[in-house]
Amino acid sequence: MGSIYLTAFCCAALGSLVLSWCVREAALRWGLVFASDSARHLHSRPVPRLGGVAIYFVFSSMMVAGLILFKVMKVPNNTPWLVLATLLGAATLVFLIGLFDDLYGVSAWWKLLVEVMAALLLVSGGFHITKMNLLVGAHNFGPEMGAVLTVMWVLVITNAFNLIDGLDGLAAGSAFCSSMIIFLAMLYTTQINSALLMTMVLSGAILGFLRYNFNPASIFLGDSGSLFIGFILSTVSMLGSSKSTAAVAVGVPVIAFGLPILDVFVAIVRRFVNGQPIFKADGGHIHHRLLQLGWTHRSAVLLLYLITTIFGALSLLLVNTGILQAVLVFLSVILVVVMGMRYLSYHEFNEIGRVARRVMDQRHMISNNLLLRRASSALLKCRSLEDIRNEILEAFTPNEFESFRLEIKAWPKDRAVPGGYTLDNDGNAIVHWRKSNADLPTWSFRLDLRAADGADLGSFTVHHLHSSQPMMVDIHMLIMEFPQALADAISRSLAAAEHASPLVLDTVSSVPPILPVRLQ
Repeated sequence: MGSIYLTAFCCAALGSLVLSWCVREAALRWGLVFASDSARHLHSRPVPRLGGVAIYFVFSSMMVAGLILFKVMKVPNNTPWLVLATLLGAATLVFLIGLFDDLYGVSAWWKLLVEVMAALLLVSGGFHITKMNLLVGAHNFGPEMGAVLTVMWVLVITNAFNLIDGLDGLAAGSAFCSSMIIFLAMLYTTQINSALLMTMVLSGAILGFLRYNFNPASIFLGDSGSLFIGFILSTVSMLGSSKSTAAVAVGVPVIAFGLPILDVFVAIVRRFVNGQPIFKADGGHIHHRLLQLGWTHRSAVLLLYLITTIFGALSLLLVNTGILQAVLVFLSVILVVVMGMRYLSYHEFNEIGRVARRVMDQRHMISNNLLLRRASSALLKCRSLEDIRNEILEAFTPNEFESFRLEIKAWPKDRAVPGGYTLDNDGNAIVHWRKSNADLPTWSFRLDLRAADGADLGSFTVHHLHSSQPMMVDIHMLIMEFPQALADAISRSLAAAEHASPLVLDTVSSVPPILPVRLQ
């Protein structure tokens, strides 16, 4: 049996090598080339994008020849012929819509509709998910749920390989690695001959095509190739995992297709966070991000090959393993993904992380907001500068600000400032609090205080240390509710001071030194 698979692989590779060259030359002769027209396209010269034609015809012809050989040699076939015929027919639909898009252009919605039809054709031919093996056991699905899961899986994997087709050889090379991983996993678990044959034929066809697709590419897969490859891999992974043991059925294909699945997830999250349509093409895929970080075209592709291989090796560790080992594999995958996302440093994920941290710190933020609310309510009853000072200190001393400065203008010259206040050279009453004497870099903002008639009462300035952590206070409350309550309290206190008995002090000798504040 091994010789049959090896022969199929070699024949497919040789056939793809020859047919890819023929397709490339024919496309150049007939002018069927793809010219770069946006920032997403990284090539500078027109290149044919009909590589999918070679892969499709090599795969289809080799599969028919291989299945005939199975019958002649009386090799047992674990899959009904009707299911295999349905699979090839559905894959042809996907190939044709991709080819039409390569030649004339098709909207994403039309391609999605045809992909759904192809997936439903698989379901109608008896090809659908009925059971999912998880770490804690198997779960059986009804026909309706099985059909939904089948369609979703096919759509995700099909479009995943289409999305990563952005660098020379990336989609094809990743598909080759994933296909070989699926072959090895099935070889040690299910032994479904037709599925094993598919993976070897597809791997050989991709390898022959890579001769012309690796950087610098002289022919592209096109949508006809990337969609077709993704569709076949999504289907054969379900076919090969239908009889697998726990964790293998779900884990191996998901981890083996880790790179394209991750790129789909990242693209959806990015576009959702940015308020863009999910199907809108952009230049923010993982491979684009590597180029932006300074990687060369070829080095980025080789790195992503390595990542695909790492995912594949981790997926193979799920074969014939226990629950504890499977959990360790999944944790390792999560660690690789987290490290990769941190390196790529997407602004969207950094913002999501900031919001998540803010949610985790809601208790702290609520506490700070309550301090401001209580101070604002208490200031409505204040009629003296002593009370105002006490309320401000109570609100800001336990808060996260480094310092604050309250400046009250137009203090009556014949009135003494209360305890805790000082007079500056312009006759303004000052309250200055500082958390520490260290000269640390800060940022600040100033709130102007206005009376009800618009008179300038002074200002309130807060200082915050430079920090990567978000400010744990409601900024709207700080700049709207609190300063208004403070201004009203100052107005009442000034009015009360005007009617008090004059008590003149030596403002020079009575003024304690003011702590310096470094304003940024």
